[in-house]
Amino acid sequence: MHTVAAAIFISVLLFAAASGQFVNDWDRPFTIQCRHGYVLKSVYSEHSNHKEDRRWAFRCSRAPNGAFPTRCYWTGYVNYWDAVMNFVCNRDYVIAGVHSVHDNHREDRRFRFKCCSHPGFRTHSCTLTPYINRWDLPLSYVAPSGQVFAGWASVHSNHREDRLFQFFVCFYARWTGTLLSRLRTPPLAPWPDGGPDIILLWTGYIPKPNQTSTPQK
Repeated sequence: MHTVAAAIFISVLLFAAASGQFVNDWDRPFTIQCRHGYVLKSVYSEHSNHKEDRRWAFRCSRAPNGAFPTRCYWTGYVNYWDAVMNFVCNRDYVIAGVHSVHDNHREDRRFRFKCCSHPGFRTHSCTLTPYINRWDLPLSYVAPSGQVFAGWASVHSNHREDRLFQFFVCFYARWTGTLLSRLRTPPLAPWPDGGPDIILLWTGYIPKPNQTSTPQK
């Protein structure tokens, strides 16, 4: 019975990640994972001024250049309540899952990420996007062709009770021995406007930090 329930949960979770449906309700936690060997491709989010929270939708796709990342780990939480988030996966790892919890008192979210790698493939020529969203407005971003998500950066406003987000994206290709450049930690962009005044409904699943995923057969 438990095996059947787990299989149903995983199927629905993967469908939500693949289809771009909202994976959480207001104020609720969520966990999404891309299917085995796939990586995060796009992020969409809408904010509610009444709930002071965001709903999230994600899409996954095959990794570029024939990569099939299956060596994975979950981070611990990478930000504190109301604090800056400045996160990059380990070198040559890319994002393939997201977990988040919301606090109604702080009106903020904390995030954890699933990072995966394919031996022999490297991230290179990485860039940090500008802020993708404005306060209280939708967020929509698709990783450019041939590129993958390798990190997230964010700032929080206690006045707006919202976050602005940037994404750290990299090209991902098989190592050829050529020197490739990669920023280790993305610098945060300046505050906009002169400063701040920033798959599935909750299922009970919380990934353990630094947990290595067992490759699926």
